[in-house]
Amino acid sequence: MGEMIVLGWVLLELTNSSFMVSVGMAVRMVPFLLFGIPAGAIADRVDRRKLMLGLGLGLAVVTSILSLIIMNDMLAVWHLFISSFIIGTLWTFYQTCRQSFAYDIVGPSHVVSAFAFISLGMRVGAIVASLAFGFFLDQNGTAICYVVITVSYIFSNLILMFAHTQKEIALSEGISVWQNMAEFTREIRRNSNLRALVVLTAAVEILGFSHQVLLPSLARDVLQVGSDGFGLIHAARALGGIIAVLLLSSFGDRFRKGLSFMIVLLLFGGALVLLGNASTFLLALIAVMIISGTATLSDVFSQSIMQTAVPNALRGRAMGAWVFAVGTAPLGQLQIGWLASTLGVGFALSTNGVGLAVLAIGCFALLPRLYRL
Repeated sequence: MGEMIVLGWVLLELTNSSFMVSVGMAVRMVPFLLFGIPAGAIADRVDRRKLMLGLGLGLAVVTSILSLIIMNDMLAVWHLFISSFIIGTLWTFYQTCRQSFAYDIVGPSHVVSAFAFISLGMRVGAIVASLAFGFFLDQNGTAICYVVITVSYIFSNLILMFAHTQKEIALSEGISVWQNMAEFTREIRRNSNLRALVVLTAAVEILGFSHQVLLPSLARDVLQVGSDGFGLIHAARALGGIIAVLLLSSFGDRFRKGLSFMIVLLLFGGALVLLGNASTFLLALIAVMIISGTATLSDVFSQSIMQTAVPNALRGRAMGAWVFAVGTAPLGQLQIGWLASTLGVGFALSTNGVGLAVLAIGCFALLPRLYRL
């Protein structure tokens, strides 16, 4: 989470362009689209924990190299683009393994709660990162931020060494990655709910999650609050996610996931419109909290429904399909970045918010099988 904060702010400082920030964020997300399905196939063939440990080490190496480049005053935009692509590639595999590994630990009866608590951990870390990096960016510069990010990757690896599943997980050994992918392709053709979820997740990523690339411009150019205020915006995002997760975990897996998903998307769209028309910093923080809460719930519902919509042997590939859908983010990031550059940040946020609300209403009307899940 801290890496995304630093990337957005530094790109804005280097280029003074909200569109270039959107390009940088898009570069980070392209690997999700390119490697999401292969990552799921690999996650179904290997020890997921060991793969995550290797990926965590790789992430630490990349961010440490980036901090050295900055310390030697050699940073250029192309360094950020290349490192973002590499980090995005490693995260594609890590994200796919992590969600499947969580399911391995708790099983199907607690999958929503498991994903909710993972999201809670992310948001608690994001609050610390937002406040700390907002201060570091203002007082110490970018290099120290990437040092902290490197240490956090190493520390998370140490914790992960103690995580184990309660029973042996059947892996698709003896089956090639290509055969795994072909098997999953057949499942997508057969499983209409899975197809709908992949398309819906992609649409939400394009219309909803793309707003993140405008937060640096919103902080600096619209609200005029500087890097400290930018840190507070991200802290509000994390707090909104925490509140949503705590509410969700109190209900567990007892409610209809599909219908809840549709309601969350409608609220998500409305909150984007509110942020686009926020006239004060306080109102913007409230809107950001609501956006983050609904975005968090959207992720939890889409992942948990997708995990339960496929046979057990295909769960890694199901998360690969989710990551693939998330990989359409560059389309939304470039679109909203272009809108903001030409017609303003507020107009871009409001347009996407209306589009997301219309999507939610359309799904409720046209996909009854989905909201009945």
